[in-house]
Amino acid sequence: MTTNDNAVLKVSLARFYKAPVGTARPITLATMKNPPAPWQEMGNTSLDQIFQITSTGGEVTGLGSAQNPNLRQSISPRTESFGINLLEWTEDSLKLYYGANSVVLPDGAIEAPTTPVPTEAAFFVALYDGENVAGFYAAKSSIFRSEDVAIADTNSLSALPIKVTALNSQGAASAITIVPPKIDKRAATATATVGSGGVTSVAVVDGGNGYSTAPAVTFAGPGTGAAATATIVGGKVTSISVTTAGTGYSTAPNVTIGAPA
Repeated sequence: MTTNDNAVLKVSLARFYKAPVGTARPITLATMKNPPAPWQEMGNTSLDQIFQITSTGGEVTGLGSAQNPNLRQSISPRTESFGINLLEWTEDSLKLYYGANSVVLPDGAIEAPTTPVPTEAAFFVALYDGENVAGFYAAKSSIFRSEDVAIADTNSLSALPIKVTALNSQGAASAITIVPPKIDKRAATATATVGSGGVTSVAVVDGGNGYSTAPAVTFAGPGTGAAATATIVGGKVTSISVTTAGTGYSTAPNVTIGAPA
């Protein structure tokens, strides 16, 4: 297995969505960044504990025979859950926390039921790493409070902690789908400066995104022979060095930088 710098994940932003059970997963990078209806964003969530993933089950049992005591293993079913701290005390958030059968009064107040019913919905989270996005999806999930509300001080935002438990939908073998980081591949752009008929420097305008190897740099204009090499850091073109100035460049040539592979 080779290394892939674009596959690492350093979360800078997270967005959480719910939709009716069975709603299709956002597939493209564009729809992951902006899921279409009926997906609805779940609002502001805590910054210090962005997203927690826990599981239950999955116990391993060794099975053997008289001849081989470690013949094979049996693993019990595993259930995956996601922890989120909702910060908006809206009708939608309060019903996710207290139960789908909470009663909304005419003045907007919420009556919490003594026998709550969890909300069932499709769930999707988009995890941003700069311009790249990873995600988790469940076609069906059960959403309910994970622990009691604690309002400890006047310096912190008060949260409604909820747990989203992924459920098997319509007999599917899998309850969750993990989406590795999708890379927003975009070609870099640059401009050239000329002097004494040759290209003297190239300035990066947009470093692009998604480069795993340095792209080719070419020049088109009233002149010949100019050449340059690009340097990439973190999937972006950070600088371009002129290796051959060329001749006959009376005006700055157009610079073309190869697109990410």
